[in-house]
Amino acid sequence: MEQIKYTPLTRNSKEAVLDVKNNVIITNWHDKIQPEGLLVHKSDYYVAYDKARRKEAIFHLRDKYNPVSEWHDVIYHDGLVDGESDFYIAHCLRGKYHSFKSAIFHKDNKLKPISQWHDVILPNGLVEGKSKYYIAWDSNNNQAIYCYENGKNKLISKRLTIIFKYGLIEGESDYYMVYDQTKEKKFAIFHVNNPRKPVTGWHDKSVLKETIKNVSQAILNVNNKNN
Repeated sequence: MEQIKYTPLTRNSKEAVLDVKNNVIITNWHDKIQPEGLLVHKSDYYVAYDKARRKEAIFHLRDKYNPVSEWHDVIYHDGLVDGESDFYIAHCLRGKYHSFKSAIFHKDNKLKPISQWHDVILPNGLVEGKSKYYIAWDSNNNQAIYCYENGKNKLISKRLTIIFKYGLIEGESDYYMVYDQTKEKKFAIFHVNNPRKPVTGWHDKSVLKETIKNVSQAILNVNNKNN
């Protein structure tokens, strides 16, 4: 049985984390601590909530006084806290410049996000450490793929009704499948280098039913037809 390394403590409505082996409290006492990354040995990061600020921040075990992130309304565990990558998503409910928006940050720069502020950012891909791509969308509800590489962030797809995470986003291939509600036949597969013209043409749901379940096989079929 794996030995328990850390355990949460509660005292006088405050929370902290105890190093079990050394019997030492390794965090400050906070109004609330979300130590899931620590408890399952995924990372050395945890999220702490400050009631006075009504915000939360990410801390590293090596420095319990200075957070590696700014204080945000919401910080998602995907990525940095879960030990998947060096990125995390923060959400702003009401701010001076952004309200009800999310952005991606790198652990080494808590002041400036690597992405724009969007209505929704999915953790699949970049944040989960599977690829350099991620999907985001805004008030028009159209989704788009962005690529973060060599310190630069750029839009690499058209804005479409739905972009599926399989293939490109998950780091499985250079292809991705989309759904466009404006078209009579709504499903198609695109290559990352050509966002304007799909490699499959547009199909109805029945034709691409198996594509949704198994994009890799669908891409193989497409490649065979093109050869």
